[in-house]
Amino acid sequence: MKLALIYEILNPRPFKGALIPFNYNYFLASAIFGFFRCSGYKIHDEKAFFSYSLLGKGKTKNGLFFPEFKLIFSSPLKEEVIAFLEGALKQGKIILNDLEYGLKTAFALETPEIENEVVFRTISPITVFLSRNGKKIFLYPDNEAFRKTIEKDLLRDYESFSGKRGEFKIEEIEIKKRKSIEIKNFKFPAFHAEIKAIGDKETLYFALYRGLGKKRKFGFGCVEVKK
Repeated sequence: MKLALIYEILNPRPFKGALIPFNYNYFLASAIFGFFRCSGYKIHDEKAFFSYSLLGKGKTKNGLFFPEFKLIFSSPLKEEVIAFLEGALKQGKIILNDLEYGLKTAFALETPEIENEVVFRTISPITVFLSRNGKKIFLYPDNEAFRKTIEKDLLRDYESFSGKRGEFKIEEIEIKKRKSIEIKNFKFPAFHAEIKAIGDKETLYFALYRGLGKKRKFGFGCVEVKK
């Protein structure tokens, strides 16, 4: 299920020069974790299936400013969706680096039709890496392991979620934009892309709602169906 939340500024520029930093993933993740805490829901790493969008275009010379923005939250897990929405409604606002935004409206997005082939479009960039000896080895789209790692992680989570083995294979990745996103002084290479995938319908829907790649809890890998 996907939710769309529309936020509007409450305190326009409380002091001169107040902006959201270009690398705002940590601020946004902190706000989203706060929604879960507000609703009393505990996030378990091995069972966290949600992803969410970034906030769109609001670039200025020294940072970002949005008079209004749309946040899309996505998860195949009903209790995650309910807990997130309860927390968002209770708090009624989100604070990003001293800029305060009030929740204007929230609604569920329509479920798109999916058969056995689909093209996903990222609404937050994908990052992919392997963990070895406590270190991250980042993968890039020209490396076959990039695709294989996305597939393997998705199928593992689908089996954990459903108790069934799914079918999911990436046929094509078209990179649209490369980004470097910094979270707590650590830079993640990430990619906006269109991804053509085939599989059974249930697994493809799971991919749509879970997202693709790593670090989805920190604003990576949220996708939608390309229209």
